Amino acid sequence: FRSAARLPRAAPRPLIAMRLLAHSRRALPRLAGALQPLRRPRSFSTVAPSAVDIERYPIHELELRRPLVQRFRGEIARNGYCHLPGFLRREAVDQLIDEATTLVADGRGFRSHEAHNVFLEEGGEGSNGLEPGALRAKEFASSKVLVAMDDLVAGSRLLEVYRWDHLRSFLQMVFDLPQLHHSADPIGGVYYNIFDSDFHDTLGWHFDRSNF
Repeated sequence: FRSAARLPRAAPRPLIAMRLLAHSRRALPRLAGALQPLRRPRSFSTVAPSAVDIERYPIHELELRRPLVQRFRGEIARNGYCHLPGFLRREAVDQLIDEATTLVADGRGFRSHEAHNVFLEEGGEGSNGLEPGALRAKEFASSKVLVAMDDLVAGSRLLEVYRWDHLRSFLQMVFDLPQLHHSADPIGGVYYNIFDSDFHDTLGWHFDRSNF
């Protein structure tokens, strides 16, 4: 699930992308720590975050969510994706942008540059023994600033949305999955992707690695 917004602002602002299930690359010492058992229990909530427009999307009510589930299943079958316009309130999107901008200004983000093919594999034109015109041999570039989950502050609006258990169960129903869990990765469970026009940041074409 991804929610992205590029808002008209007085000054250039970043693009924010949120992924419920995702991966991120961090420094090896932090990765080693992430592989250790969690020292404190994770807190997930059934209380709807104020960022979500539950009047328009009452996904926390089992009976009221059923028509939405059928609607979005149909959209996915037809288009390969579903669109939830206004799922996050406009003022909440502004707050998320401000939160991400503040975190980066405080030095919590790290800059990533990657060259990859459409399958997120490393390698340049004509690599892997393939002809230069082959899909797997085509090279794309991605650059951005990431703020990992363990760098988010207490009270983060992003964490509030991510930890809302009704959102998890709603997605499980929409994708007709037997089980769906929040990520156990304390670094890459949810994070900010920030694209800065001053650095000509871009997200190269690719297929995500998740199973749905």
